[in-house]
Amino acid sequence: MRHLDIAAVDEKRRDPACAFRRRISACEEEDDSAEGAVRDPLLGAGDAPAAVDGFGTRLQRAGSLGHELWFETDRTKKVSADLWTATDFLANGNGFAFYAEGGVMWRVIPPFDLAILPTTNYTTGEYRFMGTGPNLATGGVPGEYLFGNLTAQSFGTTLRATYTFTPRLTLQTYAQLLLASGHYTNYSIFQAPGAAPGAEVRISGLRPYTGTLTDNPDFVGGVLNLNVVFRWEYRLGSTAYLVYTRAQSPDVSLGLGEVPGLRFSTIGNAPAVDVILLKISYWWS
Repeated sequence: MRHLDIAAVDEKRRDPACAFRRRISACEEEDDSAEGAVRDPLLGAGDAPAAVDGFGTRLQRAGSLGHELWFETDRTKKVSADLWTATDFLANGNGFAFYAEGGVMWRVIPPFDLAILPTTNYTTGEYRFMGTGPNLATGGVPGEYLFGNLTAQSFGTTLRATYTFTPRLTLQTYAQLLLASGHYTNYSIFQAPGAAPGAEVRISGLRPYTGTLTDNPDFVGGVLNLNVVFRWEYRLGSTAYLVYTRAQSPDVSLGLGEVPGLRFSTIGNAPAVDVILLKISYWWS
């Protein structure tokens, strides 16, 4: 087994905000083939982007040492909480990663439950793929891969509320906010042998890049989702749903030299999609 996480070396830029919705540590089984699944380690297993010309490029990850902490209180109580954290320190001493997820559950009154679930992470010190030479650099040529030391941060929270009027009549509310940003420094370049993709990129093979970029590889992102569901079981097995949803996800492009950060304004200025849906089911007995 080679302890290499697989990084996406992809001519198509993916939505960076999606990268922070989950944490994944990928480990590749022995495979001598140049073809195969390509996963960005910041993405989930189901979010694999397409590889360059059908081939994948594997990026070596620095070794790390870390720990996890977790605690949970008695969930039968009126107020309960849980917290999970993970911290990884790079073996080379150049960076670390911190992740945290928590939750507070409150039974306000017997029919009303409220939950607040915050999440955050901060990573720095590891090289990540920025783009290909032809797409990102002045005078770039095929087979050039550009990398940078990525400092990424995100913060999100989820709010869930349920009010049970009767066993057959409920109102549920779900709101989710996510802010994310990433900043690249110490640019490096890797030239694939023969200008062909499918190479295995090792940290020792990266060389400092001193050229000029034509685009800012940094990113900011955000997501705001809101769902309100009114459910009525008007007869046994027959249910009516009245649903309202609102979604906002900005598409932000940073100018050269513009420094990213966690900005709620990126969501506030984004267009919103509002949907009202009525669904009625009837069970014939």
